[in-house]
Amino acid sequence: MEPKNNMEQQTLRASVVLQHADMPRRGLTLLHTTRCTAAGPGRLVTFTSYVINEGTEPLARGRLVPMSLSNADMTQLRYIKLPSLDELTVGALAANSYVKWESHYKVTHRDVASGGPLISAMAATAVAQDGTELRDEADVVLEMAAEGDGA
Repeated sequence: MEPKNNMEQQTLRASVVLQHADMPRRGLTLLHTTRCTAAGPGRLVTFTSYVINEGTEPLARGRLVPMSLSNADMTQLRYIKLPSLDELTVGALAANSYVKWESHYKVTHRDVASGGPLISAMAATAVAQDGTELRDEADVVLEMAAEGDGA
């Protein structure tokens, strides 16, 4: 059924907005970044991870989950500094808030010799108020540079 006039159209739009404003919105986002785009041997790289609750309701059991760190040879690498399991878990994550972590890796000659990028993969998990499990994943792809290079 079509609205009969402009006033009726405005009333319908307003009621839709009000209905949606009362509904909780969920939003778990993982932002995983580094300041450089390329790195050479000996370069200390800092990866920064933000677990963000973009929703309108608090989330429980927020957690950053390290997935993998590898070079082009698919060698499983280890961060030289990574928060402990206890530090990677937060109790509650309030609506419109975030938690930040940093991890570090020192690029080796072997990483550069592998001929391709270094990939750091992370995931974020949390539980909504109704028990729904939420998850997001993000990767950082860092190009390898010759000695002396690296932004």
